[in-house]
Amino acid sequence: MSRSDPCRVFLSDRLLELELHLEDGQLHFYVAETGQKLLTHREAEQARIQAEQARLQAEQGRLQAEQARLQAEQSRIQAEQARLQAEERASREAALRRDAEARVAELETQLRALQARRSP
Repeated sequence: MSRSDPCRVFLSDRLLELELHLEDGQLHFYVAETGQKLLTHREAEQARIQAEQARLQAEQGRLQAEQARLQAEQSRIQAEQARLQAEERASREAALRRDAEARVAELETQLRALQARRSP
């Protein structure tokens, strides 16, 4: 910023190490050493609100990611439960099949024995 600009008024305070500039009818403070403009109360409040909105958006993103992770975990658990139920069902069916086959074999043996007794 040029200190010789005729459209601006420039004041300096050595104790506070600040400069006060009148720009387009507005007073603005600057750090004397760096020339960095200090935010007005309104600008600082807007920056705070924007930072809070960014924080909330980040938190929302984190929560959405956590929700997606939990849904994936729930799907994995449901798939595991379905697999275990299918294995249990298959095991029961295999046991029933073995029992039925054993009973059929027993009945066939009995039938052969009866047929053998009837044959001269």
